[in-house]
Amino acid sequence: MKVKAAASLVLAGGLFAQPAFEVASIKPNKIGNSGGEGSGRENISTSPGALSMRNVTLKSCFKWAYNVQDFQLSGGPDWVGGDRFDVIAKASAPAPESQLRVMLQALLADRFKVALHRESKTVAGYAVVVGKNGPKLQTSEREGEPDVQGNKLRMIAKRFSMTDLAELMAAPLQTSVVDMTGLKGRYDFTLDASPFFSIDTPIDKNDMQATVASVFQQALQQQLGLKLDARKIPVEVLVIDHAEKPTEN
Repeated sequence: MKVKAAASLVLAGGLFAQPAFEVASIKPNKIGNSGGEGSGRENISTSPGALSMRNVTLKSCFKWAYNVQDFQLSGGPDWVGGDRFDVIAKASAPAPESQLRVMLQALLADRFKVALHRESKTVAGYAVVVGKNGPKLQTSEREGEPDVQGNKLRMIAKRFSMTDLAELMAAPLQTSVVDMTGLKGRYDFTLDASPFFSIDTPIDKNDMQATVASVFQQALQQQLGLKLDARKIPVEVLVIDHAEKPTEN
């Protein structure tokens, strides 16, 4: 077996046993695949030990399972970003979201015959660093999984590490963000960018990322004592080597 092929199977869960769902159903979403009204709306929800994904593409499944952004996925047949599915899965016992992600990786490998490998590349991104006056963060006093509520502009985070915060920033910025604060604890905080985004906010139509970065830069600096530092950073990319459409079950 070639080294690359072996690595792909290992990553997809084909060589080593992973925690798996006790029961799982994957069916084509007829409304989404028809291209009609509402066909683009996806819904992903979890509860301890259960995962529900409605009207999702396989690409969206990859993003959730491996906790990556669009720019961190490449390869695969055209249908991985177009065909839509409903995925309903339950574990044999309560499990946290982090464990559900691992279980979904194994499910994708089994039902979609997925094989992946990882590559590294350097991209323009951001680093989260401590501002000149120091951090304004409240240490979390409770144990448990990180949790975030709110919307794209106002986020209430509990038990967040700075790595968690960097990952949270990657979604609105649509690029890779890394933690370079040197802070090792877990924190509770509210990050509210809405006061810095209004009808009067200057918008660079040629670079929306720059506009979003400017808004969150102000929120991070004033509310958390942190800042975004634009720089070239290494990022890991998942390359889809193989995928097959599953039989309905």
